[in-house]
Formats: sequence, structure tokens, C-alpha cells
Amino acid sequence: MTEPQDLASVPEACRRFAEEVARTGRLWTIADAGGFPTPQSTAGKKSIPVWSSLTAVALFLTAARAYRGFRPCELSWKDFEDKWAAALTKDGLTVGLDWAGAEGAGFDVPPAMLTALVDSVRATGGRRRG
Repeated sequence: MTEPQDLASVPEACRRFAEEVARTGRLWTIADAGGFPTPQSTAGKKSIPVWSSLTAVALFLTAARAYRGFRPCELSWKDFEDKWAAALTKDGLTVGLDWAGAEGAGFDVPPAMLTALVDSVRATGGRRRG
């Protein structure tokens, strides 16, 4: 899992995630009876995984044996932005975007970077700047 340093260095996959979330107004995470997973990334930070679609989270749950027994949980973007982002930041967590495959390959970003990216997409109506 890779963590971009600023909005200018955000990979295309992260931008697509933000565009989908801006378009639908929702994102997905997973939970089991113990709550939401926060595994440690290869960068040494704990991260909560989120997906831009139910299809993407379902594919991950099918591929990743370590997450058998977890179920998809839908979040509105408003709840994420208003409540979750601050709590995740306070807890020192990053956000894992659209993890895929058995090992959960993807990008991890600070919550503030995700909110800034989605806000940027919303402000431009999804049009690319630059």
C-alpha cells in the first residue's frame, strides 16, 4: 500500500475513487462482530479500508481470505466528511482506497487528503484541472 504525499502526487486510481464518491455521495467499508478492521500498512500506519462501490468491496471480500466473515457497510460521504474523517485523523489512521486482491493492494491516504480530493472533484464538477 502506497501513500501519496500531496494532491499533486495523487495517482490516477485515487482520482477515480474520488470521482466515483463525488458522483454517488457514498463509499463503503467493511465490518464484522468486532468492528471495523484497521490493519497496519507496509508504511507502518494503521489504515481503514474503504471502497468507491459495492462491487469493488464485494470483489475484495471474495479474494481476501483474511476478511472472510466481514460484511460491506455503506457510508454517506456527508457522514464520512463530517464525522469519520476527524475521528480517523485523531486516531492516527489513514484511509485505504479501493483495496483489491488477496493482499489488499491499493493506496492509503490521510483522511484530510481524501476529503480535499473529493471536494476538489466536486468543485470542478468532475473536470480535471491543469
